[in-house]
Amino acid sequence: MKKFPKFRIGRRAGMLAAIAAVLCAVALLAQVPALFAQVSGTPDAPPQPPLTAQQTQPLNPKLPTVFIAGDSTARNKEDLGWGDHLAHYFDTSRINVANRARAGRSSRTFLKEGAWAAMLQQMKPGDFVLIQFGHNDGGDLGGAKPRGTLKGIGDETKDVTLPDGSKETVRTFGAYIRQYIADTRAKGATPILLTLTVRNVWTNGRIERDMGYDAYLRQIAAVEHVQLADMGTLAADAFESLGQEKTALLFPIDHTHTSSVGAELNAAMVTIALRGLKDTALPGYLNEKGKTVTLQSAVAASQEQQASRSRGTQAANAAGQTTLLVDVDHRATVSLDGEWHTIVDPYGSGLYGFHNALRTDGYFMNAPQENNGRVTEYNFATSPTLKVPGDWNTQRASLMYYEGSVWYERDFDYRAKAHTRVFLHIGAANYRGYVWVNAKKVCQHEGGFTPFDCEVTDAVREGKNFAVIAVDDTRLADGVPTLQTDWWNYGGLTRDVSLVEVPEQFVDDYDLHLQRGSITANGGGRIDGWVHVEGAKAGTPVEVDIPEAKLSAKGETGADGRAAIHIEAEKLSLWSPENPHLYKVTIQSGADSLQDDIGFRTIEVSGTKILLNGKPIFLRGVCIHGERPYTGGRVSSEKDAQTLLGWAHELGANYVRLAHYPHDQRMTRLADKMGILVWSEIPVYWAVEFDNPEVLAKAQQQLHEMIRRDRDKASVILWSIANETPNNPARTKFLTTLAGNAHELDPTRLVTAALLVRTQGNTKIVDDPLGAALDVIGANEYIGWYEHKPEDADNTVWQIAYQKPMIMSEFGGAAKAGMHGSISTRWTEEMQAEIYRHQIVMFNKIPQLRGLSAWALVDFRSPRRVLPGIQDGYNRKGLISDQGVKKKAFFVLQKAYTEKTVGKAE
Repeated sequence: MKKFPKFRIGRRAGMLAAIAAVLCAVALLAQVPALFAQVSGTPDAPPQPPLTAQQTQPLNPKLPTVFIAGDSTARNKEDLGWGDHLAHYFDTSRINVANRARAGRSSRTFLKEGAWAAMLQQMKPGDFVLIQFGHNDGGDLGGAKPRGTLKGIGDETKDVTLPDGSKETVRTFGAYIRQYIADTRAKGATPILLTLTVRNVWTNGRIERDMGYDAYLRQIAAVEHVQLADMGTLAADAFESLGQEKTALLFPIDHTHTSSVGAELNAAMVTIALRGLKDTALPGYLNEKGKTVTLQSAVAASQEQQASRSRGTQAANAAGQTTLLVDVDHRATVSLDGEWHTIVDPYGSGLYGFHNALRTDGYFMNAPQENNGRVTEYNFATSPTLKVPGDWNTQRASLMYYEGSVWYERDFDYRAKAHTRVFLHIGAANYRGYVWVNAKKVCQHEGGFTPFDCEVTDAVREGKNFAVIAVDDTRLADGVPTLQTDWWNYGGLTRDVSLVEVPEQFVDDYDLHLQRGSITANGGGRIDGWVHVEGAKAGTPVEVDIPEAKLSAKGETGADGRAAIHIEAEKLSLWSPENPHLYKVTIQSGADSLQDDIGFRTIEVSGTKILLNGKPIFLRGVCIHGERPYTGGRVSSEKDAQTLLGWAHELGANYVRLAHYPHDQRMTRLADKMGILVWSEIPVYWAVEFDNPEVLAKAQQQLHEMIRRDRDKASVILWSIANETPNNPARTKFLTTLAGNAHELDPTRLVTAALLVRTQGNTKIVDDPLGAALDVIGANEYIGWYEHKPEDADNTVWQIAYQKPMIMSEFGGAAKAGMHGSISTRWTEEMQAEIYRHQIVMFNKIPQLRGLSAWALVDFRSPRRVLPGIQDGYNRKGLISDQGVKKKAFFVLQKAYTEKTVGKAE
């Protein structure tokens, strides 16, 4: 099975990587004596880095401040210290985060050089001071670098002679720390001690957990009755969970100083340690990320960041990265939908020459035919076209079974605007997309069902322009999904393409939701969230208005570009299937203004109940594939969405499972308007490479993109991380990590997965260990079709190991529309209907069942389904045929749903 490949750009990437490796090796050889000298002792201090923008910006005097006093592990260059990342975890609209650490300093020199005195001048009552020293306290008392302190916490002193001949009385490590504590308290502030960040030093598979100073800090904390945040132990646990090899990647310089990714991980450990403190108000200032980050999710995030950075060093990514702008469908855009010229390229000739060398004159150049006397053997202008959005399979008969690469080209006009950034928005490109504008590569993206945006500000020009997008839908063993699926692999630019213009500072992401537990008796509640302004300086104003509800809020961005939003609403029309009320919400920051349609509701679990707006609900639903009715191909229009969700509504459904990948945004937008609840899923389907960290990174990327796009859709209540995966330790670890990621990215929704269940006679057993990480258990079963007889469902007993809500995420059987016979004859509508009748009997005997999603609403194409005369390339388990004919089973389920004779909410 080929790996994308013709668009690999791998040979040049390999060459560049090899050159980089040689240069790095030369540099390292020059440093060998210094590096080896650092192994047994404290590393030399790096040069004192200049103050960052965060450190020089004025503190808001109206807010409390959390100060950081420490060394280079807390502040090192732009973002290599954990203190440079701590603001990511605090609500900086309510508290300042001031990193005053200095590289190379000990508890002694931080005081002696005046850094502590400068902090004291800014300190005021109600502030907090995080104190972390020790990495440099083991150095020389005198000598060339006189920064060491005496061992212990007592009052011993020693007079030393400094290199300039002067004298200094050196105290114990504990004496200096006690002075910091006393001075902080004298200012009315709260001192908090931190154990030390751990070093990349391992013995017998365990990382070093204490350089010898943590014991002193514990003693001081006990004597002085001061809080101690044990981040060092958490960091050690985190690095050990990564393992020695992956941890080494986070310490690229020496055994003490981390990369930016390692610094972010340490910052997360500091946050978790602070969150565990008692008798201090500091944890109350954490933002949503700070409140929900876990050791597991932070480790997973570091792996994703590291994998992304590793990929970023390759030449294939050198031309630019993608981002994702939310609410693009509510922005003013220039549509590039329509006819694109295309070249089918199974051999990758557009990028590689006949000796497989990377071409500098590839198809992305869109060269004219008269090309300085050279023969040009392609011509987009005279090549056939394909419609965008749309898959190539159903537009051209010769491409129905084609898997490989296709080049797309379109000309467009552009008029430049001052102080404006320009993005090329691509709703989806299955499976990998490589994008050039005016022959300049602007980005690439992997993942066939989520949107991405490529900044083209520097690539577009006044007047005539052209875009070239190479799309390859080759199935990959290390892809998400992997080689085997049960749906058609539709290739191409399957969703909208457009140009998006935004101001230099613009709103790129936000989250506004009704806080769980805040709903009052009269329907009021607390709207919480945040707005992120890309490119904004700290203190940039943000305003949120909800005119219909007469609500508004203002905030200011912190150092991380986020502004916290809190609105107390006395009365709201809460969103629900019975009342799908959407409010017009305007978000304004500077020159940028966005409007969204947002419904406010809460979703949570209580024991085995699913609560919508605090009230139990039973989900009556059906599974839907993103396949266009009647003609096949990918859903790509409002009409497609209206047809599919219209049929679901006619069925009596208040919920749909959008399987097995994120669907077109039109589906979730329309679900918002129709009041249909949604289960949204990433394609971690069947047996992906669960032991491959790069595959995990791909799944995490798709999870992030799915959540970011649909975070403000009231209809979406369930994020699904997988379907029918094999039960083994690697899989469970992989998916548990994803569950943690989902909870961290969006703590307001429920996380689920569709699990396989075990069968023993007439007993169904749900004990998959993944269930421990889920809020709601999903279970797939096909009694009467793949096992047993339809009537056996009546006597089936369910043993569920978890006291959690369960959704029967798949059930049913197949029938060809118009084929009739007895209830025991396969493929007949009568047998399919009989399966549903007996399933309903079984469902009413499962006490904790809280939802159903029949498989499936409509027949859909699948290359696995080859039975001539019956399947003919279609999965026939739909309640409706691919031509819109309703089968008998549709009416069986419709009756149960509309009369509410199946399932209980509690």
